[in-house]
Amino acid sequence: MTTTAGERFAQAVAAKDAAALRGLLADAVSFTALTPGRPWQAASAGEVIDEIILGRWFAGALAMELESVSAGRVADCQHVAYRLGVRTADGDYLVEQQAYYGTEDQRIAWMRVLCSGYQPVRKPEDPVQELAKTSWDFSTALGTVPARRAPRLPDTEKDLERAEQQPRSRSSARRPARSPARSG
Repeated sequence: MTTTAGERFAQAVAAKDAAALRGLLADAVSFTALTPGRPWQAASAGEVIDEIILGRWFAGALAMELESVSAGRVADCQHVAYRLGVRTADGDYLVEQQAYYGTEDQRIAWMRVLCSGYQPVRKPEDPVQELAKTSWDFSTALGTVPARRAPRLPDTEKDLERAEQQPRSRSSARRPARSPARSG
């Protein structure tokens, strides 16, 4: 299966592979990106790689893994979406980027990127402790609520007819009787 330039770009970013990125980006590339903190622009492959992607965005990454990647087209524009698992000294994060780009001579000539920023990965706590946080004492709860028998729901036409013929108690007299929707 053939991979697109966008998919190879995502793989190279995840591997922090400067040489692969240089092979993918045109020397004179029009690069614009938006991260939660600021916009970014560059006009050369060196700027994109050394000053932005590897120099700033992922400089503090101790390890990165490409968790997902998908590629497509919007008319003549190519698209790649990828999610990276990033480990830093501060913890684990997810970073997702959407990129639209065009190629010339099999290299990315222009690219527009929108980035989610570093989103912290919350590890689930011990399931027993999670349950303890949400549990409550049934004996206390049941002691404050008078025990009542739940009404039996009619499950046949005959049950419905019997229910309609029975005299109503005072408490149900205040509520209008609901008649079942009958077909036909």
